[in-house]
Amino acid sequence: MIPFNSIPFLKILIIYVLGIITAVVFDVNTISILLFFVLFVITVCLFFLHIKKSQLQYVFKWLFLILFAGFIFYVAIVSCYFFKEKNYTQHCSNYINGKNQCFIASIIDIPVVTDKYQKATIELEFIRLNNKWEKTSGKSIVYIKLPVNKPYRLGNSYVIYSPITSLQNNKNPFEFNYKKHLELQNINSCVFINEAQVFSIISVFNFYALKNLGLAIKNKIVYILKNANLSQEAFSICAALLVGYDDEIKNDVMQSFAHSGTLHILSVSGMHTGFVYQFIIWIFILIERKKKMPIIKCVSIIFALCCFALITGLSPAVLRATIMLSLFIVAKTINKFHNSYNILFLSAFLILIFYPFLILNVGFILSYTAVFGLIYFYPILTNRICFNNYWLQKVWQFSAISIAATLTTWPITLYFFNQFPIWFVVSNLIIIPLSAILMFVSTIIIFCFKIVCIKSLCALVLNYITNLMLACSNLTNNSSYGYVDYIPFNTVDVCFGFLLIFMLAYVIFNKTWKAFFYFGSICIVYLTFSTYIQLKEFSKSELVVFYCKHKSAYLIRSNNIVYLSADNLSLTEFDKIIKPYLLSISNLKLQKLQSQTCVIKNQSIKQINKLNNILNNETYIIVSHNCYFNFNDINSNKTKLIFDTSNSYGYLEKIKKQCKKRGVEYLDIKESFAQIILL
Repeated sequence: MIPFNSIPFLKILIIYVLGIITAVVFDVNTISILLFFVLFVITVCLFFLHIKKSQLQYVFKWLFLILFAGFIFYVAIVSCYFFKEKNYTQHCSNYINGKNQCFIASIIDIPVVTDKYQKATIELEFIRLNNKWEKTSGKSIVYIKLPVNKPYRLGNSYVIYSPITSLQNNKNPFEFNYKKHLELQNINSCVFINEAQVFSIISVFNFYALKNLGLAIKNKIVYILKNANLSQEAFSICAALLVGYDDEIKNDVMQSFAHSGTLHILSVSGMHTGFVYQFIIWIFILIERKKKMPIIKCVSIIFALCCFALITGLSPAVLRATIMLSLFIVAKTINKFHNSYNILFLSAFLILIFYPFLILNVGFILSYTAVFGLIYFYPILTNRICFNNYWLQKVWQFSAISIAATLTTWPITLYFFNQFPIWFVVSNLIIIPLSAILMFVSTIIIFCFKIVCIKSLCALVLNYITNLMLACSNLTNNSSYGYVDYIPFNTVDVCFGFLLIFMLAYVIFNKTWKAFFYFGSICIVYLTFSTYIQLKEFSKSELVVFYCKHKSAYLIRSNNIVYLSADNLSLTEFDKIIKPYLLSISNLKLQKLQSQTCVIKNQSIKQINKLNNILNNETYIIVSHNCYFNFNDINSNKTKLIFDTSNSYGYLEKIKKQCKKRGVEYLDIKESFAQIILL
């Protein structure tokens, strides 16, 4: 079993994480928590003064532990408060007023070209207020409408004349919360402009700032790969492998890797850091044949790992791997015993001090749960199952890595992605070695970019291996046999999932009837809970009208049966807008709505458009495609109109005036976003 008594940093980390969650949920500020902490200390001290002398030693021990826990909790609150740049008085969010504003900003990340815009992350430096330039701060996303004729480069500063707008909330139920995702990175606003609103100014990029230096190197590597005669797929995958630049990977490629269980390869992670570590170790094996130099080796490896972390933009998984490997190397160099669990939780604690909101980052959670699985389950799997054949044993050891990591990450994977790759072990056996080759050959291109023959040869190799990798990932890109999709998984499932994992480990170690009884009891409680939630969900009947630009999309739910009507939605739009809602339904039965009129629980729902605008006293009428109808056919006391996003603004302005005049209740999806109406 896990030696919990020898892992003090686990206890510290739990208290610290509770403090972060408190700060996020209740939005606690430092002043209120400081008052609470002072009152708490005074109360404990007063209690301590009234204790008898014979009990002092015992009480002093608990007093110290309580005060220490309170201090860690308070540090978590403070770190959250200071990490949120929005709390600063000069932050740009304080100047949002919906009007055109003049400000100076510099690009702090590599710009990305999308279908309609060139997108970049900017840092606001000055803003024009009352004919004076005032110092400001804060990150924003700028979207420059295509076509773009002049280059926008990392580190350059620009004068921009445009409104600064707040980030929008979700427009559809259960949709990915992009606003929250950006706010966790301290990005609280966005700017939409065209080239005429941007003016270049002279600026000097601060290469002496470590993070800027890392970004400059990353930008240079991306530039070299982009101009190395690689195919678009080869460039995007190699850039993701080397420096974590995954903005230009196509959506179908991402889906293919996700369905094969190898998506972690495309997001620079601990595995890539491990490749860097092994490469440096290999170099020192060659050097150390003549002379032992442990201190130089230790410093060199740590320095190289830190450089890699900077170049990848301080990715959570790379930060974790860098800190862990650095601690391991230092302990080994000074011949000190090290506890793998302690190092794992210490690295998490150190990262969360500076980046507290990473606790809500999916990559961070998956990284730590995967490594915990490797530390705990990998030795069990490799010790219990052995093969006499050398190559079979090696294949099993490599497979055990994927199995051990999956054992502890599957609750998180199902919760966030709602799908499970069936062939993840086989896919990792093939694709991980290919990705290692890609990293090695890409590195050769970086260092030999000016040698044309080497660059051309490496480009051919990279294009071929990328095609082979994509072919392998596409083998399992089929829901019939490759992966299981539409798996509903909620917070309760995640909690019970992790509980079952630990109880399974408890059963494996103890092998007693008592352990089996505990495991079985938790399974029964879980099944009871799940059955209750499903029965509660099955009783629902609702109408959902989605927000989808210029298109009509709605569904009618009766228990677990869903009747869907969507006109010409692309697969990307379906996955983004409608699929998140469908994933909330257990045992889903999805059917296409055959008729424009549907009756659920004595409530009639009808969609009308230019081809069909005849009304018959319906309860809900969904109006699409600028359809005009006879208001005399509407019962204002019973009928509610719902205008979906396929209607134009001009039409809506006219029709809503008539609704107000006649006292007809209505909903405008363009204004109110998607609506869930209980039937």
